[in-house]
Amino acid sequence: LHAAQAAHPRIAQRFTGPKYLQIVGNHDRVAGPANNAVDEWLVEKDGLKLVFTHGHQYDPWSQKLRLVSEAIIWFSGWMARFGTDFFIRFFDWLHNVLSRTTADGALGPSEVKLVSSGRRRGAHITIMGHTHVPGITHHSDHILVNSGHCLRGQFHWVGVDTESRKI
Repeated sequence: LHAAQAAHPRIAQRFTGPKYLQIVGNHDRVAGPANNAVDEWLVEKDGLKLVFTHGHQYDPWSQKLRLVSEAIIWFSGWMARFGTDFFIRFFDWLHNVLSRTTADGALGPSEVKLVSSGRRRGAHITIMGHTHVPGITHHSDHILVNSGHCLRGQFHWVGVDTESRKI
């Protein structure tokens, strides 16, 4: 981690400044403690409560099959270094099929848990990204937002205007 930060000091410095709070994902087990990252963040602004989380904490595949998941990512990462991202795309797709995550607004078991957790905390919006499937789904009194990913030349992001309540 320190070698990567030293190789890219402008980026590392930018994201460790006071303007940013790092949320730990399932592949950040080293970066999390080293950068004082948090698992989740509940914030209230302009009367709007938001939960920011990566979301892996609610995914049984990440929790119960952690070593398998990490081995797949390690293997896929090395294959990408050799010029193919087929394995990353395939295992991403397979994970979403097995966890019933779709882009059509239907909730898989992990997303149901995320919405329930947000509601228990009194949040209006939960923002997550674990499944890499970008989207916004409305569930009566709660909104679940998936920030998507920054992979394979695509860059997704989420903006929330707390005053106008626009996402």
